[in-house]
Amino acid sequence: MTAAEEYAKGVLEGKKVVGQFIYQAAQRFLDLLDREDVFYDIVEAERVVTWFEKNLKHWEGKWRGKPFILEDWQKFILQQIFGLKRDGRRLITKAYIQVARKNSKTTFSAGISLFHLFADSEQSPQILIGANNEDQAKICTTCAANILEISPNFIPYLDDSSIKVYRYKDKCTAISYPQKNGRIEAMSRDLKTKDGFNPSLGIIDEYHEADTPGLLNVMRSGQGARENPLLIVITTAGFKKEGPCYSQLRRVSVDILAGKKTDDSQLSIIYELDINDNWEDSQLWRKSNPNYGVSVFPHYLDERFTEAKNEGASKEVDFKTKNLNTWTNASTVWIQDHLWQKSKADPQPCTTYYSGLDIAVKRDWSAYVLIGKSDDGFYNVIPYFWIPEDTVSDKAKNENSNLLDWIDQGLVFTTPGNVTDHDEVAAFILEKRAEFTINNCIADGAYCISIINQLNASGLETLELPQTPTKLTQPTTLLYELIMEGKMRHGGNPVLRWMIGNSVLKEYRSGLCKIEKESALGKIDGIDALINGLLPFTMPVEDDNFYVALWKN
Repeated sequence: MTAAEEYAKGVLEGKKVVGQFIYQAAQRFLDLLDREDVFYDIVEAERVVTWFEKNLKHWEGKWRGKPFILEDWQKFILQQIFGLKRDGRRLITKAYIQVARKNSKTTFSAGISLFHLFADSEQSPQILIGANNEDQAKICTTCAANILEISPNFIPYLDDSSIKVYRYKDKCTAISYPQKNGRIEAMSRDLKTKDGFNPSLGIIDEYHEADTPGLLNVMRSGQGARENPLLIVITTAGFKKEGPCYSQLRRVSVDILAGKKTDDSQLSIIYELDINDNWEDSQLWRKSNPNYGVSVFPHYLDERFTEAKNEGASKEVDFKTKNLNTWTNASTVWIQDHLWQKSKADPQPCTTYYSGLDIAVKRDWSAYVLIGKSDDGFYNVIPYFWIPEDTVSDKAKNENSNLLDWIDQGLVFTTPGNVTDHDEVAAFILEKRAEFTINNCIADGAYCISIINQLNASGLETLELPQTPTKLTQPTTLLYELIMEGKMRHGGNPVLRWMIGNSVLKEYRSGLCKIEKESALGKIDGIDALINGLLPFTMPVEDDNFYVALWKN
């Protein structure tokens, strides 16, 4: 039994702490082995592991000079790539590998590039290393050069120039092996210069930062003449959910693992927490860190976690994305999740309520929030959400939310068609007016003039609030203070919780501020509505003239 088979069976038997995607990957591999049209070349699978451990040495840290002993998860990947075959060719031609920082990602990539250059069967091997900029790509080629220069089996070939390393200052730009007409090269910034390149192996590092799929497309299109092409994307998670890594490649990879799509040539390896996992539970951190205890040490993660809890904001996001390999919706969290959840007590009945409205004109979220201040000084929040029915499928795939569950649970309502039904929302709000005593409604007037008119005509005073820093600073600051002081009850509503996690604070030199979403996929409509509804609590409500002056100026 090969190491890959042992790893897969260990995963399925619950002997390893992994997330659902690795469990699915293990099952998929074993299913492939049972297929008559797939051949598992055990000799080749064992050879790649032996070659690594016999020929390569680590070059930095406490491992410097020691053999490159592969971990079981690395063997699981390598033996699938090079061992699975169909019709005499390798089955795997594409791999998406997502793993947290410090899990030897770059060293592993460098080792793969060296194996392909010196020991793979592909003739005239051309390896192209790409990233979001040339300097990032050179990290991998430099790592490969450093491994060569410390590995005794390669030193004689470097000495007689059978292998050539090209450096500029302290960085390696390329490695050539004339005997096989082979070459490893870092990708330049100019994609057009690589249109004629014929890579047998392409490696893209940190694809999560990419704004477009241009680099991947150039590499893939250049492999058409190769018998056994291989394109490996290896990355940590990020927060550009609208980018090609998350919205395209990762999404397809997840669908393949789930059996929703079929592509035998795609290997999908995703080490991350499951969607409902508590990120503060250190027992689950192994899911994102397969090198836990090897190159990722518990004390390191503990220190990073402490910083995330104490400092919050960007430190929390950085820990989640880089160390837990979790995709987040913003690079800087405004209100940390654990602080928000301290106010998850159920809202208590209040004598009167104010309300806020944020409504979409077309294919997007809408939100209405009731806010009542009880005698004990707590602000009680009751949110409602809508989404057009025809957009549910796309949004459930792209927004990394539990939208389908929320709809089933009655937390999100749908309106017919592919645009928001303003009449239905207005009717709902008026029904709530019969249930609660609502003083008024504060709305973002950009897309809901018709609703404002309907509500006013029905006797619910509805005022338009310009969404400018001048108007929003006070209620935004009040929301922050209420959460910090634990003076709010929002019932732990999961939709509102998701949206606060998407909210970033933009501060201006004037001292004003307002919240924003950092990406198109990071919805914050419920928080916008909540802030709108908090406005009356920041001013003397008995002064009607003040209201008039505020909204008309």
